[in-house]
Amino acid sequence: MRVIQVHCVRAYGKLLAICQELGAFPAGLVLHAWAGPPEMVAPLAGIEGVHFSVSGHVTRLQLDKAAAMLKQVLFAYILNLKGRKST
Repeated sequence: MRVIQVHCVRAYGKLLAICQELGAFPAGLVLHAWAGPPEMVAPLAGIEGVHFSVSGHVTRLQLDKAAAMLKQVLFAYILNLKGRKST
């Protein structure tokens, strides 16, 4: 199995529908350079194996949009860490 890396531009609803249809991603799915709407983070993060990366592009977004999106990504990351089992 290999990690899947996806860069999505303005097709966030379609991306969510495809991810929900496919289900879990045991090897991982990285949404590369995420700059999507904040409200899309929680549903995507709720799918097992989905992770986000952000890039410098986020500095070109409107400050309030960037802040809202980054808060959601950070929150999803923290929830993911809390949900992991210790080894």
